[in-house]
Amino acid sequence: MTEPLTPGVSHRRGRRASIVALAALAILVVLGVTRIHLSDAAAALGHASPGWVAVAVVVFAGSFFARAESWSAVLHAAVPGSDIARRTVTHSLLIGMAASTLAPARVGEGVRTWLVARRISCPDGVMTVLGTVLAQTLFNVVALALLAVVTLSALSTHGWSLSSVAIVVALPAGVGLLLLLTARHRRTGAGVPLPAPGASRRTRFTAWVLARLAGAGRGLTVCTQPAGLVHAGGTQLLAWALQWAAADSVLLALHLHLHAAPAVAAAAVLLAVNLTAILPVTPANVGVFQAVCIAVLTPLGVGAGAALAYGLLLQGIEVVLALTLGAAALVREGLSLRDVGTREGRRRLALARG
Repeated sequence: MTEPLTPGVSHRRGRRASIVALAALAILVVLGVTRIHLSDAAAALGHASPGWVAVAVVVFAGSFFARAESWSAVLHAAVPGSDIARRTVTHSLLIGMAASTLAPARVGEGVRTWLVARRISCPDGVMTVLGTVLAQTLFNVVALALLAVVTLSALSTHGWSLSSVAIVVALPAGVGLLLLLTARHRRTGAGVPLPAPGASRRTRFTAWVLARLAGAGRGLTVCTQPAGLVHAGGTQLLAWALQWAAADSVLLALHLHLHAAPAVAAAAVLLAVNLTAILPVTPANVGVFQAVCIAVLTPLGVGAGAALAYGLLLQGIEVVLALTLGAAALVREGLSLRDVGTREGRRRLALARG
């Protein structure tokens, strides 16, 4: 069993994460002072249309619940007969999203995996739930590919390169194909044999790794079930469509004048910010998110200040929603930040719930 982190180690890791976040923010501030007229950003935010902002908030919230529905379908395919409630899955996803907002490196994925794994009874539950998260990653790859097609077909004359985007999308696409092949192999393959008594350490380790992979493979079961695949994949793509609509609504809220249709520009932003957020280095990818919005929108005729305003407003909506809904989910689940923020808290909660 892994020992809990000591306070000193935890403090040092938190301090390093804070330094990285502050460095990214400092870069953004320097960029703002030297290259961007911050008064333009303030003016754009001041003239934002409240109606369109409200639309963006509602649509963005809808995307969270669509993702939860998708994950629920993936989980029930992986663990048939599981009595885990859709409400619990939704709460776990919202809490995980809030955790990712507060910490870098996709901490929320681990949080939501643990929250659900403690509620299901199946062999190697953590790896099975992790496999369901990987299944959703496969759906996300499809969404990114569709966004790339929309973006490239409309913005080829605005400095977007087919080859560069294809290279970036190729890696996650390859991972997605590997996940799909793993799921199909698991459907027809035999179980993992136990090592014989007295087997070498290498043999035992190999068997342990194969058992963990088999557990993850169970999480990909939905990929082998046509009805479940349509349900889970369709609702995940719906979540992306709602995020796209929210990004478009923020463009309309700021009355930005573009050299392309707002929907196309919104697709370009959504594609770029998600590619750069594959491994966020700051909480919620703050700083990088705004820099990407500036890089995408300025070639389309938007001033750097207005593009910064767009990045701040769009991410602000996402962060406020994630924290608000995540906090509400914590209360509904009877959890605290200590329970999901420390290993000792998670251990005590697991013991308390049996």
